[in-house]
Amino acid sequence: MPKPANIMNRSSFKLLLLAGALSLISCCCFAQEPLKVVTYNLQGMRPGSNWQVRMVFIVQYLEELDPDVICLQEINETTTGGGEDNMARTIADELSEHFGTTYHYYFAQTHIAWDQFYEGIGIVSKYPVTNEGFRSLPQSTFPRKVAWNRIDSPLGFLNIFSTHLAYQSGDNAIRVQQVETIMEYISETEAANPSAAAILGGDFNTTPGSDPINLLVNDTPESEYTDTFAEANPGQNGYTVPAEAPTSRIDFLFYRNTGSLLIDTSYVVMNATYDGSHYPSDHLGVMTVFSSDPNGIEAQRHGRNLLDYRLEQNYPNPFNGQTTIRYSVPTASHVSLEIIDLLGRRVKQITDETSSSGVRSIVWDARGQSSGIYFYTLATDQFRATKSCLLLK
Repeated sequence: MPKPANIMNRSSFKLLLLAGALSLISCCCFAQEPLKVVTYNLQGMRPGSNWQVRMVFIVQYLEELDPDVICLQEINETTTGGGEDNMARTIADELSEHFGTTYHYYFAQTHIAWDQFYEGIGIVSKYPVTNEGFRSLPQSTFPRKVAWNRIDSPLGFLNIFSTHLAYQSGDNAIRVQQVETIMEYISETEAANPSAAAILGGDFNTTPGSDPINLLVNDTPESEYTDTFAEANPGQNGYTVPAEAPTSRIDFLFYRNTGSLLIDTSYVVMNATYDGSHYPSDHLGVMTVFSSDPNGIEAQRHGRNLLDYRLEQNYPNPFNGQTTIRYSVPTASHVSLEIIDLLGRRVKQITDETSSSGVRSIVWDARGQSSGIYFYTLATDQFRATKSCLLLK
């Protein structure tokens, strides 16, 4: 009797088993589970900003990013809604439903916006939150706070902070005081709640090189913070405002490494319009991907350059059409990056050339390929790594 058309033959079944095994080996041997952290100013429920529609697309874009932790600013809820329409709560509820796991949200109210909304800052987390709190900051026009969650992540306990600094151009001195207060709060929190790292995200309303930012990143015992975007993307501007034509970078993710956490990469995100001309906020966001290096502490003690050979998971994944593959090499190297299908056939040689040291991003345009699992392999004279990806059409 002929086999039914929907029954997989033995060869195809073996190929799928092989694909699964290769994918598992890739995950176990070449990468640990990353931690993806986003900071994003929501623009609140500003009257006339079509916030109900914006929220639909904010959630959709966050589902595509699949972040583990989100530091949020300008979270609004109506004064009559009892918190049911809180924007952080909405994001947490929608992500919980989409991914089938419970997301925790925390909201620290600061003031009433436009005389009709409670506004504040907060954090959404995919992982369990074991403690939380906030501290009030020196005030200018509006009250400001820094919010805190202690998160039990696969990379260890992390102290996550979200903030929004004074916004007026003449508020530089206030912003310095606010940063000083935040640093004191982080130090106190870390002393009472040791963690692998402290991560601080927010809208700082000031740019790299300003006094408040220098206070964080200057190389002193009190300010051992790293600007994650600048570290991962030397020479790039990373502008985040205004969303429609960015000219300034005021949204940051900083971290202070007290364990063995490493920066894999950092991107400007939430940078697509939802109707061809409007963005879901007046800010773009920043996402930084972290990983854990068992030798991280010793490497730092001995002054090793933390940039190492690394092949990252493509983004987005699964994808439809195009996806970005990022890798890093510590020294000039001959680099080969190729795409392989389930049958082991080379689909695309993306690059085969000498690359200078640093982080590189390459877009694979797969619009001519069939849906399915593919593998991408990075090879140099001293390093080889393979990861799997999924093309859906």
